[in-house]
Amino acid sequence: MISSLGALSLIFHGTGTLKTIEPLISGQRDDSDMPRMSKIPAIGLKTAKVPASIGSTSLPQTWKEAGEISQMIIYPGKSLKGNSVQVAYVDKHGLRSGEMCDRQILVVDANGRFVTGRRYPKMVLISVEVTADLDLELKAEGMKDFHLELKDIQKNTANGNSNVEIWGENCTGLDLGDEASAWITEFIKDDGDKHFRLVWHQNTDQSSRPPNSELMDVEPFKKENDVPLYADGFPYLLVSEESVADLNEKLSDRNVDLKVNALQFRPNLVVKGVPQAFAEDTWTYIKVNDVIFRNAKLCSRCVFTTVCPERGEKHPKREPFETLQTYRRSQDPAEIKAYGQCPFFGINLGVDQVGPIKVGDKILIGAD
Repeated sequence: MISSLGALSLIFHGTGTLKTIEPLISGQRDDSDMPRMSKIPAIGLKTAKVPASIGSTSLPQTWKEAGEISQMIIYPGKSLKGNSVQVAYVDKHGLRSGEMCDRQILVVDANGRFVTGRRYPKMVLISVEVTADLDLELKAEGMKDFHLELKDIQKNTANGNSNVEIWGENCTGLDLGDEASAWITEFIKDDGDKHFRLVWHQNTDQSSRPPNSELMDVEPFKKENDVPLYADGFPYLLVSEESVADLNEKLSDRNVDLKVNALQFRPNLVVKGVPQAFAEDTWTYIKVNDVIFRNAKLCSRCVFTTVCPERGEKHPKREPFETLQTYRRSQDPAEIKAYGQCPFFGINLGVDQVGPIKVGDKILIGAD
């Protein structure tokens, strides 16, 4: 679908899986995890369903430079603090640096259901390190540092794979034991006296998540194997500094006392030097050295965008989510049916060719 936002053409070719977004709209999730939709109408957004104009799904024969990588971030734990890296390896299911892989650790409740910063925003303050010797270290203010040798957990047959759930999808992980459970439970301190556990996706070569079985018309570039370890829906998220700057201008225009950076959106790849804000929306394939990314969909955003990564608190006026809703929503009926009124920011990527990348590498896009 081609959407006009001022003079900029956006390709709205999907923003999440139907399985992911439906519970947010229908109220099947707890209110604290749900993005409440604003009544503000989208500004200047007109959509026309023209799938043929999105572009060819074939790999480009020629490429042109479109910017460069300015930051790379790995989040070893879902909803936990990210680690900036200079060099990384692009695996099929997530960005990797040494033994540290993106969203490889998951916090779950007593029922095995995933727990995120949407409900417990201070989770983003927990730092995670995984050494070359598979030594896991958790740190948080006010807590004693926690260390665990993951090799010992692997050897302990009592710690078998646990069945866990992310957005209604069943997957598995190795339970990290009672001491890890006590540490994370003490930090979160749920008012309802809930207990939490940590699980670890030890095999990163194959995700335990089911393949994408629902391939919709609004997601023409998504593939069945575009699955992460424990990330919400896709293994990679890219945002541009230019799009962040544009959002900050909109926040200022609305007299919102807030200036955000890219980390507000928990991306893996931050790029700079793109021609204009949201130019990344229109990219089909992205080449970095020998690595080939595919723009699987635009990323729909929820109230997690209101969580400050430095303070671990939600913005009292739900910003920048509210501002995004004023100018980054689709009005295409098919997309609204699939994704509700969620605004878009950033692009989710699938991987067609793995390999190493580093900060400063040039971003190439199809020139065909």
